[in-house]
Amino acid sequence: MKFIKYDKLYMEFKLFKSEVDYEYIFNNLDEDIKEDLNFLATVYYERLVEELKDLITLNLLIPNMKSIDDIPVKIYLFIVRDYKLLVESGSVTDYPKVKIGVNICLYLKDHYTDDATDSLQTLYFLNCDTSDQEIFKTYIYNLLFYTHIIMNNFSYHPLLTNIYHEEDIENFVEIKTAHIRLFGEFQQCSVCMENTISMTKCKHILCQRCACNLIKKVCPICRRSIVNEDNMEVQFYIT
Repeated sequence: MKFIKYDKLYMEFKLFKSEVDYEYIFNNLDEDIKEDLNFLATVYYERLVEELKDLITLNLLIPNMKSIDDIPVKIYLFIVRDYKLLVESGSVTDYPKVKIGVNICLYLKDHYTDDATDSLQTLYFLNCDTSDQEIFKTYIYNLLFYTHIIMNNFSYHPLLTNIYHEEDIENFVEIKTAHIRLFGEFQQCSVCMENTISMTKCKHILCQRCACNLIKKVCPICRRSIVNEDNMEVQFYIT
């Protein structure tokens, strides 16, 4: 499979470390990893092509049993058609290009509400041609590769509001610490007492790690719900 450079990859959060040679990693993966990526790229290609025939959007849950720093993670493979261009073209088959990506989420399941997630990272490619099998499979293969990199090389730190490449963590924490010393103040998580910069919508300090580990998604201080109105994700504010 051909490597697609990460600068061609659209990201909601720019978390990739530029000094890491992802192309080298891509070309030197263990053979069993390559076989797994190729196998799953074929599997998801066949599913997406079959299920997308009459749909504008599609989400597939990718089974995942790994966590990031003990935070459970859900991974979704998604496709979105440009509705405006779809209408102009007249039909799904007349406009085969789509946005395809993965959404990597914290898994905030509890015993009292429906499943909830908090998006960590969204990666996607635009204008992917679903009519060309090899090109479409290459996009899927690369998305699975980058997801594999994130799940095995990214970490979480309480002073940061997202996950970052392990080699970046120390540098980002140093930058964040300098900003806090100059322009703000350190806050301690109400549960673990680690320094953090995130707080709930009820304005109590709570790091994302502790929020994920709460059995019931309520503030540990005032007992108010900390999920948004749709009950789909924990709502954080930056201190």
